[in-house]
Amino acid sequence: MEHALRSIIAEHQENWIGFTKALIEIPTENLPGVAYRACVDLLAHKLTELGLEYTEEQKVTL
Repeated sequence: MEHALRSIIAEHQENWIGFTKALIEIPTENLPGVAYRACVDLLAHKLTELGLEYTEEQKVTL
């Protein structure tokens, strides 16, 4: 089992490193909301690529 897991991790390592770099490069800052759309879009793309469903919830300030 451990060998199989290590093999899977090694097989996808470069992909995850690239994704992590792209996520870190998004200039998210405090206060929340700065570059929020770019971050959401990147995460949504990765979830779709992995075949996972997601929902996007938006809060409206009145």
